[in-house]
Amino acid sequence: MRRIPALIAAVLLAVCCGKDDPGYSSQVTDINKYIDSQLEDHPEYTVERDGDIARLTVVQGEGAAVNGDGLVKLFYAGYRFTGSISASNLFATNQEDVARSAGWQLTGVDYENGVVLDLSDKSILEGLRKGLKGVKPGEECYILFPARYGNGNKVAGTIPAGSALVYRIWVIDIENE
Repeated sequence: MRRIPALIAAVLLAVCCGKDDPGYSSQVTDINKYIDSQLEDHPEYTVERDGDIARLTVVQGEGAAVNGDGLVKLFYAGYRFTGSISASNLFATNQEDVARSAGWQLTGVDYENGVVLDLSDKSILEGLRKGLKGVKPGEECYILFPARYGNGNKVAGTIPAGSALVYRIWVIDIENE
């Protein structure tokens, strides 16, 4: 008889946790594996985390870091993260070389001068907003986060529902408010 309550508890726990975590924990695991492999191959890289949001810095910036309400002028390339970063998973960019290698043609004005993001703007994906906090001018980094900090379980343009995302970022300049 003691087995039945334990079995019921296990089923309830699985059902409860399954609703709260539709694959997010496996996305976090995949992100962490990717970061660990990059750090192993490139000991000069650094990583900063805000919960399940990670910033892997591949080129250190210089000067003051942007705060949570500052402005960041940058170039970017956005990818669906599937355990690696691939041109086939590119969904947006304003970086001319990345676009050209993916067979894209850039037409917007932000590809020449970069785009400015206001980190106090809550319409920016939470993962990107939090991942950018602390970047410095000249920094090149990757910001990786599970779907819960991106579009969640909603389709967004060409990005399928439940997609983990990674943004490759080239910081041009920052301004703190």
